[in-house]
Amino acid sequence: MIPGIAAGTYSIHVRDAGNTAIVGVSNSFTVQAPSVTLNVLPSTITLDGLLDVSGLVSPAGDTVQIGFSASATVSPTSWVTATVNGNVWSGSVTPSATGAFYVWAQQTNAPSVNVVSAAITVVQASLTVVGPETGTAGAALAITGSVVPASDIVNIQLSTSNVAMPTSGWVAASNNNGSISGSLTPSDAGTFYVWAQDPASGLTAVSSAIAVNAAAAVVYGFNNPGGSYAHGSGTIGLNGSVSPAQAMGTQVSLSTSNTTAPASGWQAASIIDSNALWAVYYTTPAEVGNYYIWVQTTAGADTVVSSFTVSVT
Repeated sequence: MIPGIAAGTYSIHVRDAGNTAIVGVSNSFTVQAPSVTLNVLPSTITLDGLLDVSGLVSPAGDTVQIGFSASATVSPTSWVTATVNGNVWSGSVTPSATGAFYVWAQQTNAPSVNVVSAAITVVQASLTVVGPETGTAGAALAITGSVVPASDIVNIQLSTSNVAMPTSGWVAASNNNGSISGSLTPSDAGTFYVWAQDPASGLTAVSSAIAVNAAAAVVYGFNNPGGSYAHGSGTIGLNGSVSPAQAMGTQVSLSTSNTTAPASGWQAASIIDSNALWAVYYTTPAEVGNYYIWVQTTAGADTVVSSFTVSVT
């Protein structure tokens, strides 16, 4: 054994007993310098969250210890022994304070053989979510909030409870450097709450109550398309007003009666022009006649009929 040999490539030369001649030379071999490396770590972590760290060690099998320090030049005051498997080591450390910290890794029996990470910011995880005070059923609610760490993904959802978190229907909010935003649409009137969840930190947040009012009743108007249309051929362009303007599901049908709403033949209309106009290319009836235009919501409410007829010849 040759203790204290420096790193490099060597061969062993053997001389005779009289030290006059070399009688043997070994194959060359390499002595590696002891080292420890550290894999890339995140730039931001949360307080009291477990940070997994790993790297390589040489010579393989040498013990490694890891720790947190507020300094890149002053070593930690406490250490955790890493698990070593061949030339790979791994372990976990937990920050106990916020601020800028460094992860140190060193060979236990050779503390001068060490490596120090780049600065890691330790933050207190937080999550907030805010909704409007009031809203209207069927209209989107603007949602805002904040999250720390700023890069975390946040999901949002509506609930009628501020105690029991929703179990489904979550949607991802937009995240602009920690400022979250999104929209959710209540389908009914009532009291609602916005929930937010951060899967990474496990945090949840809930907004103040939102009073959602029933959608305003809709009044449909009609524009007379004029002219006459050949039965069973093409479509008829129909449209009319929507008041107050709103994105309301709307359907249209034609009937020769202006007293009894059609039982069938309803076709979906589009809501256009800033939600102020309904419009549809209605399939021309197969039978000749004078047809009234019927309009209602897709739920069958607010039904109205035109005062004029459309001629199908």
